[in-house]
Amino acid sequence: MKVLPLSALSLLLVAASCQTFSSAWTQTFDLDPKAVRFAESTPGSHSVEAVIVRNRTDQPLWFQTRIEPEGRAFDAHLSTCARPLPIGDECAVFVTFSPLEVGDYREQLCVRAAAAESCVPLLGIARAERR
Repeated sequence: MKVLPLSALSLLLVAASCQTFSSAWTQTFDLDPKAVRFAESTPGSHSVEAVIVRNRTDQPLWFQTRIEPEGRAFDAHLSTCARPLPIGDECAVFVTFSPLEVGDYREQLCVRAAAAESCVPLLGIARAERR
């Protein structure tokens, strides 16, 4: 058995960890747009915007979505998304802004797939009706 000097062993460990780190950051999907700003609205109204998810892998993509923080003024629906999303395909995640009170709302739509996660900031503003 050949014994490696400590510096060679350290170099091998660094190289192995860099390989693990780089493979963990392989992009599996894209989100478009990178941020969503809803038109100014009034409490009780609803508006919808789409965020496109594109599969960049060489296999079907299983993914989950969530809104953070949950349950305030935004909701997400996967109405055009096949499960799993086929290779090279894309689909729309529809985000609905439904404010109940006047205010500025900042949340995010997060998509998680294959140990990768990406989030899109969501901004909505609700103002009182002008009379």
